[in-house]
Amino acid sequence: MKDDSLIEDLKTIKHAGKDVEKLQQAGVSTYSQLLTLIGDETADTELRSELCYVLWWLDRYVDKRKAVGPLLSALRSKESELHGVAVLVCGMTHLKRTFPLLTKFATAKDQPEIVRVYAIQTLGMMRDVGALTVLKMIVVDETEDVGIRAHALEQTVSHTVPVEEYMIWLNDSHADLRFWAAYCLGGMRYSDFSLLPALATLDRTVATDHTVPVYWGWHVDREALLPYELIYYHKLHRDPEDVPYYVWIISPASEYQSFIYTYRHWTESHVYVTDETPPITLTIDRDWLSKQLQQRWADIRLNVREPRPQAYLLNFQLTLSGEMLIGGLHRDGYALVLTCVKDAVYEFAAWYRELFAAEQALFLYEWADVATSLTPAITAQEIRQVLEKRDEDRRA
Repeated sequence: MKDDSLIEDLKTIKHAGKDVEKLQQAGVSTYSQLLTLIGDETADTELRSELCYVLWWLDRYVDKRKAVGPLLSALRSKESELHGVAVLVCGMTHLKRTFPLLTKFATAKDQPEIVRVYAIQTLGMMRDVGALTVLKMIVVDETEDVGIRAHALEQTVSHTVPVEEYMIWLNDSHADLRFWAAYCLGGMRYSDFSLLPALATLDRTVATDHTVPVYWGWHVDREALLPYELIYYHKLHRDPEDVPYYVWIISPASEYQSFIYTYRHWTESHVYVTDETPPITLTIDRDWLSKQLQQRWADIRLNVREPRPQAYLLNFQLTLSGEMLIGGLHRDGYALVLTCVKDAVYEFAAWYRELFAAEQALFLYEWADVATSLTPAITAQEIRQVLEKRDEDRRA
C-alpha cells in the first residue's frame, strides 16, 4: 500500500467514481488520512460511514494491519449505520481480531437489526469453524426472530455444512428457513458433496411448498428447483461436470424476481406485504403435452426419471442442439421446468410458445431471474437477443 496512491487505486475500481469525488471533496488524498478519519470519534459519523464504504472498495490495496485500529473504533460507534458498515468491512477484509466483537453484535438481541444483519453477513464471509458455530447457534435459537435466523442460515452457504442439516431446515415450520435451506442446497452444486440424500425431501418441497416467506423471497418450491433438477441431471447425464446447464421455468405466472417486483412490498419491519395474484387460468393436460412432444421429437423419452418424481405430472428427456435437455410438467399444471444449456432452452421455448393461443401469456424464467415474455411467433434467435441485451445492460 503506497500512502499517496489512494485516489489512483480507487480509480481502477469500476463504479467507484462517486467515491473518488467524495474523497476529493473531503480533502482526503492518502490512506493515512482515510484511516485517521475513520478512526476519529469526533469526526462526522456520516462521513466516517462513507469512508468505510470506500475502504470496502479498496480491500485488495489497503494494509489490513493499519486498518484494524480505525475499524475497531468505528465498531464501537453508537451510530448504527457507521457501526453496521464497519462490521461489513471487517468481513470483507477478513480481520480475525474483530471476531469477538462481531460475534457479540450478531448474537446480542439488544443490538440494532442492521448491525446484527451485517455482523451475520460478515460471519458468512469469514469461512472458519468458529464463525459457522455462531451462525448455527442463531439458526437453532427458537426464541430468536425468524428473519434473523433466516439471515444466519443463508450465510452458512459459504461454509461446509452436511446435506443432512439442510434437510432438517427444509422440513421446518417456517417458510423463511425452508427457503434458505433450499438456497443453500443449491449453493452446494459447486462442492464435492452429493445432493442425492436430499432428493426425497426436495421432491416433496417442489411438489407442495408453494409458500412465500414472511421476509424476502419467492415461493419455496421454485427456489428448491435448482438443487432438485441438478440431482436428476447428474443421474441422467454421463458427464454433467462439462456441461454449462441452467434451470428454467416457462410459466404464465409471475415467478422469482418478477414476482417480488410486482407483488411483494417491503415494510419498515422488513416483513413483506404480498398482494393477491391473479388466478392462473392455464391448465396443461399431461396426455396432450406428451402427444405434442412425441410428434415433435420421435426419440424423446417420457417419464425417464428414477425414482419417479411426485413433483411432476410428466417428465421427459431429449437431445436438442447436441445436448441433453430434461423437463417436467409441474403438478400445478401450468409451470414447465427445463434444464439444459441456454441455446437448447431457447429453441424449446420458441417451439412450446407455438402450442398456445396468441392471447395466452407465457414467460421464460432462468432460475431466480426476471421474466422474458414469450410473445406469439417468437424465435429462438429473438429470445437469445433479448436475454443477451438484458445481460449487457446489467454489465454496463
